[in-house]
Amino acid sequence: MEYDDETGALDFRFELGQGLAIFWATTAGRNDRLRLALADGAAFTVEEPVLYADPADFPRLEWTGLSLPVGLERRLRRVAVEVSSAPPRHRRELTVSADGGPDEVVVFAWTGRYPPPGPEAPMPR
Repeated sequence: MEYDDETGALDFRFELGQGLAIFWATTAGRNDRLRLALADGAAFTVEEPVLYADPADFPRLEWTGLSLPVGLERRLRRVAVEVSSAPPRHRRELTVSADGGPDEVVVFAWTGRYPPPGPEAPMPR
């Protein structure tokens, strides 16, 4: 998760492992599709990240009971992510709160057209 001190905006990216490969799930832009890039490997080297899937697809993930610092006097409490390539969409929810204050849910979401543009790439299994 990234926090921009100047604007107070949050952004969220994933680093995922599958077998010996390390992938990054990043947005094409704010509230845009998630793309999956092969970033590195445990048994091989990737000089530059390589686009693997656009848009990405993986099962719902959720983390609760968190208390991680975000910027000044804010804490990340919960993260939920839903990503699908058919139909292409994603929704990322971050629950944050000021120390001692009420929770605020920050949502990043994107819904694309179907079928997605470009060649299809197999997803990691």
